[in-house]
This record gives sequence, structure tokens and C-alpha cells, in this order.
Amino acid sequence: MGAEGVEYIGTYDLIFNQPLYYLFTFVDKLMPLKLFLLKLTGKG
Repeated sequence: MGAEGVEYIGTYDLIFNQPLYYLFTFVDKLMPLKLFLLKLTGKG
């Protein structure tokens, strides 16, 4: 078992730890929600 290359939004990532990669991509997808909440509370 080794690293896996995947295409991600027009780029290629080399994945060594797949569960950790999915965690980071999930958190990245939540960024617009985080920015919205910060603007809503006046801290952004």
C-alpha cells in the first residue's frame, strides 16, 4: 500500500494518509460557512 494520486479541483494531490486527507478536504469545504458566521457575529 502506498500513496495515491488524485485530481482535486484542477490540481493533483499525492495522498499518503487517506482518512486525514478527507478530514482536511471536509474542513476546507466548511470554510464559506465559517466566514459567514464570522461576518454575522461581527468578528470577520
